[in-house]
Amino acid sequence: MILVITHSTTAQKRGAGDMKAEDLYLSQHHLNLMKGVRLAREQGQTVQVWIVSPMYGLISGEQFIAPYRLGFAGMDRQLKKHKICVLGIEKTYRKILSQRFSLGLVVCNETHLTTLATHTIHQDEVGGPLTYICSGERGKKVEGHARFIVLTNEDSKKRGHALKNMKGVVASDLIKEHLA
Repeated sequence: MILVITHSTTAQKRGAGDMKAEDLYLSQHHLNLMKGVRLAREQGQTVQVWIVSPMYGLISGEQFIAPYRLGFAGMDRQLKKHKICVLGIEKTYRKILSQRFSLGLVVCNETHLTTLATHTIHQDEVGGPLTYICSGERGKKVEGHARFIVLTNEDSKKRGHALKNMKGVVASDLIKEHLA
């Protein structure tokens, strides 16, 4: 099984009625990521997509949700910690990571990196090889149970994608490599 945990991209969403969470978001980051997910599914792979949402918590991409306008970005630190606690994000995150998987990807921005990667998780709690794909200085400071790919503006220029979209591109590429 391939496991993908990503962050919501609240600015760009489809706006009509309830739909699967993994189909709600329209950012290039998310669309690029989903190309790899769909390819893996077309080849018969089981892929679980999980999304960190400030409205619903850490939810399955298969869960039907209504569009919303709420984001972690710009949220006060104490409120963010409260939301993470109330929504049970850390507990769900640990449970998801304990499943057996052949490839685990956590595609995150700085806010979600702080939310997810900085919690103490030991290698024996993780069900397979895990890679965080992030950008920013915080990614260079987190150590522990996983591999980190910290993307920079230099990477963005080399690949011809905006930095904010690169995480989805790299995740899709890693899925394709895994399938080969």
